[in-house]
Amino acid sequence: MSPGVGEDGEGGGGVSHILNVAFGVENAFPDLFIYKTVSILDHPDADLLLHIQDCCDFIQQARNEFGSGCSERHARPDNWDTAVV
Repeated sequence: MSPGVGEDGEGGGGVSHILNVAFGVENAFPDLFIYKTVSILDHPDADLLLHIQDCCDFIQQARNEFGSGCSERHARPDNWDTAVV
């Protein structure tokens, strides 16, 4: 189950925006959430700084519009991290 999605597949929990930072991971619920997708490999040579400003702008937009509820996930289900702002 994805963060912010109930067992019935409906959004909830105050999540409105999802920052998807992964390579090859599709946005699972595009009708329920506003996504920002950064397609980047989970590799030590990946330059995250190339994407940091866009990600920060997306998070700030979410905070300005909805107050909180920005979630971020990683590609491997065994390595999913979630940060709620």
